[in-house]
Amino acid sequence: MKNIIVLIGVVVVAAAGIYLFTQRQATQLVLSMESGVSPEMLANTQLFIERSAILQSLEIDATILSDDRLTSLRSYTTPVEERPVGRANPFEPAVRSDS
Repeated sequence: MKNIIVLIGVVVVAAAGIYLFTQRQATQLVLSMESGVSPEMLANTQLFIERSAILQSLEIDATILSDDRLTSLRSYTTPVEERPVGRANPFEPAVRSDS
């Protein structure tokens, strides 16, 4: 069992190392570009700014939440009965009562 845990740990560390190594290479590729900023990045930024301005201009009216039609709705849920859960001490040995 201990060997399996060690093996899983080694695999996780190796996967993290590979991930970080590939991320470092991606960063180096971006930094090695001549202009530093691609036209696609500028277009995406402009689109984000436009959509952000549209969203900030919206006004949300929260009075619908206090409308009588909404507050007068009836709940058809049934209450859940409370049942005993587990044992007082889960680490205590189990005792069978049907000996």
